[in-house]
Amino acid sequence: MEKKIVLIGAGSAVFGPPTLNDIYQSKTLVGSTISLVDTNEEKLNRVYDIVVKENQLRGEKYNIERNLDRKVALKDADFVVCSIENGDRFFHRWQDHRIPHNHGSTEMMAENGGPGGFFHSARQIPTIVEIAKDAYKANPDVLFMNYSNPMSRICLAIHRAVPDLKFVGLCHQINLLLVHLGYILDETIEDLPSKERVEKNKEY
Repeated sequence: MEKKIVLIGAGSAVFGPPTLNDIYQSKTLVGSTISLVDTNEEKLNRVYDIVVKENQLRGEKYNIERNLDRKVALKDADFVVCSIENGDRFFHRWQDHRIPHNHGSTEMMAENGGPGGFFHSARQIPTIVEIAKDAYKANPDVLFMNYSNPMSRICLAIHRAVPDLKFVGLCHQINLLLVHLGYILDETIEDLPSKERVEKNKEY
């Protein structure tokens, strides 16, 4: 199945290469074109070089391209994965936490909820909505996958702005959640109850 997959925000070292590694696990997508997109040319080129080398080591199963212009990259896209962060992530994260805290907010995290989450939303939503509109305009049948936070607020904004767009919000921290649950419950991941184990116990 030859498809076109566009990764927007691919210049991020914590998003670009790991996402490509996930794609490499698929036998269905072999032969597809993977388009790396970022506004930071230096970071984009760095990740592109890593991905091209990795693709060569894996037998060049994918066609790798890069682009600074998302509208060019989105042409004929079948899948779009969006993971962007406007501005200096760590500075703004600190600011989103400290300003509400100085005014009495007791939120522990300022990335997704509370006053800090609102500030974060105000920075993120306008850009991501425009990306979603561009993706839908390029191909109304495209599947848009959002990795960016604040997840639920961005998804609500996309739904309201581009109601006919097929999209899903995916949180890539699910694996860490399992680790934390195990720690909280004093259980190993392997010992946490699975659906099959729960159903089996119901029989007794």
